[in-house]
Amino acid sequence: MLEGRWTTVTESEHEHERRGLEAIRRRLPDEEPWRAWSNFTFTANSGHVREVDLLVTAPAGVFLLELKDWHGSVHGGGNDWVQTTPGGTQRRHGNPLHLANRKAKELAGLINDVSGRPGDRPKIWVGEAVCFTDDKLRVNLPAADLNGVFTVKQLVEMLAEPPGDARRRITAETSRRVDGALKKLGIAPIRRQHEVGSYLLDAKAFDSGPTWADYLGRHSQLHDLARVRVFLRERGASDAERRSVEQAAAREALVLSRFRHPGAVQLKSYLPSGHPAGPTILFDYHPETLRLDDFLVQHGKQLDLRGRLALVRQLAETVRSAHSRRVHHRTLSAHAVHIIPRDRGPRGRELSEEQRWLSPWPQIADWQIATGQSASRGRPLTLAPTNVSGFHVSEQADPYLAPELRIPKADPVRLDVYGLGVLSYLLITGQAPGASQSEVMARLEAGESLRPSALVDGLNPDIDDLVEASTAYEPGRRLSTVDDFLEMLEYVEQAFTDKDSIGPAAAAGTGGNGGLGSESDEDQGEPEKDPLEAVAGDVLAGRWEVVRRLGTGSTSRAFLVRDLAGEPRRSGTLPVAVLKVALSEAKHAVLDREAQILGRIHRDSSIIALYEREPMTLAGRRVLALEYVGDSRELKDQDRGDGKGPRRREDTVARQLRDNGRLGMDQLEAYGKYLFGAVEHL
Repeated sequence: MLEGRWTTVTESEHEHERRGLEAIRRRLPDEEPWRAWSNFTFTANSGHVREVDLLVTAPAGVFLLELKDWHGSVHGGGNDWVQTTPGGTQRRHGNPLHLANRKAKELAGLINDVSGRPGDRPKIWVGEAVCFTDDKLRVNLPAADLNGVFTVKQLVEMLAEPPGDARRRITAETSRRVDGALKKLGIAPIRRQHEVGSYLLDAKAFDSGPTWADYLGRHSQLHDLARVRVFLRERGASDAERRSVEQAAAREALVLSRFRHPGAVQLKSYLPSGHPAGPTILFDYHPETLRLDDFLVQHGKQLDLRGRLALVRQLAETVRSAHSRRVHHRTLSAHAVHIIPRDRGPRGRELSEEQRWLSPWPQIADWQIATGQSASRGRPLTLAPTNVSGFHVSEQADPYLAPELRIPKADPVRLDVYGLGVLSYLLITGQAPGASQSEVMARLEAGESLRPSALVDGLNPDIDDLVEASTAYEPGRRLSTVDDFLEMLEYVEQAFTDKDSIGPAAAAGTGGNGGLGSESDEDQGEPEKDPLEAVAGDVLAGRWEVVRRLGTGSTSRAFLVRDLAGEPRRSGTLPVAVLKVALSEAKHAVLDREAQILGRIHRDSSIIALYEREPMTLAGRRVLALEYVGDSRELKDQDRGDGKGPRRREDTVARQLRDNGRLGMDQLEAYGKYLFGAVEHL
């Protein structure tokens, strides 16, 4: 096909794209009704800027084509395709046919709108297809997914074959109508860069949802990256729909401005008028960030069960911290979890590429429909929605959404408990609970439950109990709080500790990044364990035996520990303390300052005191030892070997309010005297 019929709207910057387009162009005839347009963009009614590799009018119809220069092999099916490169690396891709179908429908609507349909002029249909430009690619997709997938040769043969339905056949007149419609639409060259604030955006969004698109932004003067989320106002949308988009952007910015936690994505700035398409939010961004499902495809084989459960705990602790600030996510999903590799190990030592991904840092994103309450008055946030439609939720989140999500005034705590349960199922099994929410709901309504042991052999029964209790179909039968979820998770973690304590052989069999026992580590000359990654049974610095992790805040992670070097109490039990471990070197000064202040305060029962007067440094991390003032009866039971029983938890005012509602006058009076007494002492 010659120039004139073949229109290159934008010259490709990439050699492999030019090579693929040229291979197709050489095979297309230069006659009616054939025409082609390559590398252009159009703006859909939704506000999304859509990029098109190739649009062709041919006897078979009008087709929007996605070109893929993949090598090696591809397998999978449904929503996800997995490419295995010649080097053995696996990469997860969303099914490209789905996005091509969406683009084709949007473009067809625009073409018919501008071309009009006077008299009996037929409607123009736009089909979709995916073309693999490497003929050597091994395609191992199910038959249902192969419909619409072609090599270059197969594609040209398909385009030349007129359809059986006469209404879909393309004549010379129809081809010219498409050409005229595209000119009226003003299809545009692919713009290489947009600018938001001081950041230059990549031309193509790397992620998108119904009302937003995410771009990689590069600072124009500094070596700094940002994830730039542009919220999109749909063309012709009602005032209510436009306000909903603007409020979703403001809500996400507001929530993240008041909930700053290392387990949540970090807000850079919010620009209500940052982009012509709509409001813009800028987030901190690590260039190697992966979505949770992508992470499991690429690195799941190297991650043992202990490492997977460590990710479950980190996610649960982040959600618990959010709930303590009266913030609820409501739509937790694999798409909403970002995985960031660690750059350094204990004492700042370099990590291998595999080690960096064995203990990564998860961050929760997509807070645009979160709810919250004022910390001072307990009232809902001004921008918090009372119910949820699918308006702002990513399609990829669908299989993870709770059954009652769209019911007005659904309990947001139990929504998040459900989300943690299905994420646990994904992390343990490596598979989503279903292809869609409706498929998962059908299973639950039929009386089935989500049991990881159905897919993974040899699991501890406590794991099934945890997932089942957090994903029950009826919210009232579900775990009521994230604290309850973490308590059940401790039973699972304790099973690992008990197994490891049987002997070195059992411990060696657990593999991965969670081996216990610092003495054996030292005998083998292995590096000192990072205290941030400690689990029950670990002994830090030969003195502090970890009982359990208490939680993670914005500056440190707290552990309940036994002091093996301490004087036994009358009961024969060892003294206990709380170790606060700094999350990063930047937080060392915070703990040092806390130690200085506590060291100047005279001892009083109303103030938690230092257990050790000076901060310690363990494996390069600053650690503060504080007195433990919680209930120690559970520890006595453990020391006596009473086995598994109900665990006792540190009671807090927040938990009492959540479990029992408003406090009585006698409690208010007692707490008031206690708090004012503490202030008077200070």
